[in-house]
Amino acid sequence: MMTEGFFFAVISVMISLLMERRRKALNIIYLVLEVALFLALLVFQILSMVGGYRVYNQEGPYSPYIGAFQIGLTAVTFVFVLYVFFAHKDKPRSLVDLAPLYALSILVADFFFSLSPYPLGGHIGFLCAYILFFVMRKGHWVEGLVTLVVGSIALVVFWLIGKLSLDIGLDCFLGATLFCNVVMMWVRYGKKKERHILPLCIALTLLVLSDGSIAVRAFVTSFPANHIISMFVWPTYVAADVILAFAYQYYKSKA
Repeated sequence: MMTEGFFFAVISVMISLLMERRRKALNIIYLVLEVALFLALLVFQILSMVGGYRVYNQEGPYSPYIGAFQIGLTAVTFVFVLYVFFAHKDKPRSLVDLAPLYALSILVADFFFSLSPYPLGGHIGFLCAYILFFVMRKGHWVEGLVTLVVGSIALVVFWLIGKLSLDIGLDCFLGATLFCNVVMMWVRYGKKKERHILPLCIALTLLVLSDGSIAVRAFVTSFPANHIISMFVWPTYVAADVILAFAYQYYKSKA
């Protein structure tokens, strides 16, 4: 009996070590792909600026290679999150397992913003993603109410100044939802000092910086200032996505 118990213990340890190596290899592949795609995106953005092309998909000449690399970055993250989801299929499911839907919403939004002439789909995609994150972190109904109030106030302000449109209306609630998520995550971290929450706080803060850069770019239309501002959008955005993906993997490994 002791021999059999020792044998099974050794087998268990070997399997655990194999899985650990497999996980580390997957993480390295994921990071290498993200870094390679981001550097390629950065190169094409710089070349586009030099050549007089826009580095974002709006009116004017735009390099499709930039959009392809942007989609590649979010697609790789989606595949990574989806793999983590199925790799831990034997573990209990929870609201956090909406992560693949969150990553898919981001991917769809980026497609509409980067390659499609219909940015409305991008606004809807990001709004869905931030609502999903609200559900994943089990946001209280009071937070949801505050989000609706803040979004509604922003809506009225844009209506009063004559700048209201469907895209801006969606962005009012998109921004309010993201703002609520990041504030409440930092509040939770401040109260409980849970180490696993800090990466989420950092990731959401990076998303705020990324979206903030897009908002500033909307008001700065002169070249090259608007292009320079655009260069801050994707570094913060990609870093946030990678952190959130690894946070999901960490959560599933400890579940």
